[in-house]
Amino acid sequence: MKQQVASALSPDSVQPGVVRAYSFLPPAINFRDEVMAGLGAKRKLLPGRWRYDDPGLRALEALCSTPEFYLARHERALLAAHLGEAAAVMPRHSQLIEIGPACGLQVGMLIEALQPPLYLDIAVDAAAAEAAAARLSAAFPGLHIAGMLADPTEPLVLPRFAGVEVRGNVLFLSAVAAGSYTPDDLSLVLRSARQIAGNGAYLITCMDLKKPRKVLETAGNDAQGLAARWNLSLLQRINRELGGDFQTARFHHVAVHNEMLGCTGFYLESDYAQFVTIEVRRFDFAAGEVMLTGITSQYGAGEFQSLAVEAGFKVEKMWTDAAKWTELCLLVAV
Repeated sequence: MKQQVASALSPDSVQPGVVRAYSFLPPAINFRDEVMAGLGAKRKLLPGRWRYDDPGLRALEALCSTPEFYLARHERALLAAHLGEAAAVMPRHSQLIEIGPACGLQVGMLIEALQPPLYLDIAVDAAAAEAAAARLSAAFPGLHIAGMLADPTEPLVLPRFAGVEVRGNVLFLSAVAAGSYTPDDLSLVLRSARQIAGNGAYLITCMDLKKPRKVLETAGNDAQGLAARWNLSLLQRINRELGGDFQTARFHHVAVHNEMLGCTGFYLESDYAQFVTIEVRRFDFAAGEVMLTGITSQYGAGEFQSLAVEAGFKVEKMWTDAAKWTELCLLVAV
């Protein structure tokens, strides 16, 4: 466990919060091994959960500003409109627990509305947790922050942050994080969240609803190429941290919606027959070969609510935007 003190904005402004990090990850879950296993698979893949380090987050933030990528924009609008109503029913002095990488301005909106004494981020990637902690400690210098490295799909036990009194738990699952899971994995995440939070805990999440294929594929193939920049940031991270020699200009990004599976897949396609070396291992690509780098799942009416109820939550409130593209849900553990 490591500890550091976040500096205050001014000497007399607020008492500085403490930033801590905990790791409960099994050794098998790490960036190097998952990259090597994914590239060595018959159908190549790179787990998208490693795309949220600081350069990846900057690329995602740029993508969220585009007119095509509606998801984060709609989520922020729903939170702005309804977060006050949601916060009114939650216990004061609750800790805020974010499941998955802190990948947007949304968590800042929750911190401002709920004024939690402690923010806990559960993610698998130390680089993502450190990037989120740095940003939040700068924005909220009095907030105590903990990064917990763990697999959100597995049963978890919350660490105790000594010296900070909390009287309840509020969980947050952003739209981008929720969409990155298949329905089966999201069910596991919800069950784990229910277990760690306990009776009476609240969960706030925003779901991407089913919509025309053209809308979904346009969102993932924006005119400015920012989705491609975010996707290719994963190859750049492999080069930077694992000594890979990907030539990113020799791959291109594509997003394709699969109506049968109810998700949009993000892929990188090789433009040429080529090979890439990481450490001493060679990985061959055929011209036109694609590798999966992530998904965004969409849900029909009532589908997410059924998963939540099966996991032990009750639906308290639901708010949908005018276009019925996204749905903000407030759940309580029963």
